[in-house]
Formats: sequence, structure tokens, C-alpha cells
Amino acid sequence: MAAVLCSTYFGASATAVQLESGDTRIYYQGADGAIYNTSGVGSAVSGANYSQGAVIVPAEKVRPNTPLAVIAYNGLSEIRLYFIDQNNQVREVCYGSAGDFVPGALDDMNYKAAPNSDLLYAVTNSNGETRVGFQSADAPGVITEAGISLGKNWGSAKLA
Repeated sequence: MAAVLCSTYFGASATAVQLESGDTRIYYQGADGAIYNTSGVGSAVSGANYSQGAVIVPAEKVRPNTPLAVIAYNGLSEIRLYFIDQNNQVREVCYGSAGDFVPGALDDMNYKAAPNSDLLYAVTNSNGETRVGFQSADAPGVITEAGISLGKNWGSAKLA
């Protein structure tokens, strides 16, 4: 796998998840601005082969130099990837039993990130609680965290 990263940005963004078995998914923004997925088992340093990158989100839906965050649960059967779009909206794409990435429920909340912010994280736990942190446009001096539990709706709060 040869990831083609853009050298005209101030940096390139990537995020990854790995199981104890070594099964790994890496997500990165390519030179064309799209978000790609590559996968393999084990370390490339120790000779593991990785798949050719596949487009997950087309460039026209992604902010140049977006931060990326990813979570996985139930092995890698459920994956949530977070990024910022060209209108500074925090976005979610979900991979599951359908076998393809589809827009997630977070998109309906219309959370806006501060322009040019690189702050974005995602964490989950075994109880099915997911938290996504970002620098919001309406309160850029603190971290805003959106959260959801299984069977509930997204909500948000500012971290003091």
C-alpha cells in the first residue's frame, strides 16, 4: 500500500484502530482530499501487507486538512469515523452489517467546529457510550463534547 499524502497542507491527518489479533484499519486524508481506508494484519515494519486505499468519503465532502478520529466495537464489525466537512460541520460515517460506510446520526445534530480547528477525538466503552470532542464555533475557548448511549439521542456539553 502506498498512501499518497498531500505535501501542500500544513500536515496530513490519519487515525487507526487495531484489535489484539493485529487486524488494523487505518484512515487518512489523501492528496486529493478524500478520506481513504487501508487494512492489514500486523505491522508494516514486520512485513505485513496492507490493502490498496479505498475511498470512504469523497473529497467534496471533506475539509482540507481535516482532523480524523475513529472508534470500533464488536471487533471491527462496527466502526465510526469522525471528520470535519467543508462547512466546518462535525460528521460521522458508520460501518456495520450493511458492509459499507453510511452517514451517522451525529450529522443530524449540525455541530459546527471552529474554522481551521484540529481538535477532534472519539472514545467509546463497553457499555456502548460514545463521546466525540471538538472545538466548537460557538464556544472555541473550551472543548465541546457530544455523547450518545445505546438507544439514546446525541447530546452535548462544554468541558470546563
